Amino acid sequence: MNENMTISNFSGWGIVIFFIIIIAAFAWFVRGDRDRYPVYGCNTVSNCQVERQGLITAADTNYRIIDEARNTRDALSAQMRAQWDAAQGEKIFDLKINALAMQNESNLKLMQKDATIERMTLAANLDAKLNALAAAIGNINCQMLKKPEVTGVGVCCPPQAILNGLGVQSLAQLQGCQTAM
Repeated sequence: MNENMTISNFSGWGIVIFFIIIIAAFAWFVRGDRDRYPVYGCNTVSNCQVERQGLITAADTNYRIIDEARNTRDALSAQMRAQWDAAQGEKIFDLKINALAMQNESNLKLMQKDATIERMTLAANLDAKLNALAAAIGNINCQMLKKPEVTGVGVCCPPQAILNGLGVQSLAQLQGCQTAM
């Protein structure tokens, strides 16, 4: 029985020792993995602080990049707005200049038309006044005393004679007056 006991005791203790060896090997294996490979987590205080500082630095850098992009976008949009406003101002200025030029051209054409109408009116009035004046002068001329007609024969030299004003018609006949004969 002693032998049975020892073997059964040995098997009980052997199983316990076997489990202790397996647990020790597992603990050594797990602990050995930690030492061989870097740990990325908050297992140690220094790793957490490094990760936090890295996250803070990355967040600060991202904020600065976003802020700088926003400032650049705002500056570019302000510059583009100023350029657009300047271009619109130039277009408005050109349109105003063209409108003034067209208005001046229209005014000039109206002035020329008015001047032409005025000249035509003045010419018609002048023609009417000159015709009235010519008629008045003709009427006065017809009512004036006539130059006596030279009758008879006068002699300057024996072969020459003065006949009826040297053959020139009277002024009354030239004016178209009706003379009584």
